[in-house]
Amino acid sequence: MKLGKLETRELIDDSAMNESYKTLRTNLLYTSDLKVISLTSTVANEGKTTTAYYLANSYAELGKKVLLMDCDLRKGSLKKFFTVKTRVSGMSEYVSGQSKDFIYQTDVDGLFVVLSGKKPPNPTELLSNSSFEKMLEALKEEFDLTQSAAAAKNAAAQLDGGL
Repeated sequence: MKLGKLETRELIDDSAMNESYKTLRTNLLYTSDLKVISLTSTVANEGKTTTAYYLANSYAELGKKVLLMDCDLRKGSLKKFFTVKTRVSGMSEYVSGQSKDFIYQTDVDGLFVVLSGKKPPNPTELLSNSSFEKMLEALKEEFDLTQSAAAAKNAAAQLDGGL
């Protein structure tokens, strides 16, 4: 299930912004037992992936084991936060049965990622199939938090919460 290590690109060092993500994290920690959450919206370029990335980092800072997934199979953008030197398998390859190795460790302790993978012809169908549901159930056991950016509406039933 796990592959190599991805190097993170330099994070923005903005203390006010970082404090905002820590406040969001703290508020989420006070909710019920969230294991799988998604950040989504109806409008492009609102910062879903950026928020997901910085929020995942803030959870990892607490010593949590966090999996950040790019579930936008049409226009995945999580890879912009990492130095990716070779072609990597991602979510689309896993849920379509083309690969079993799709989780990458990062150079941030406790932070793991799943990139979107190659653009499939049927992204909504892939995220609503049984492979995706079974994967989420397995990930709940392995990670303290599994967080996705731009999950399809169909996948919402398998989530514990959404932002």
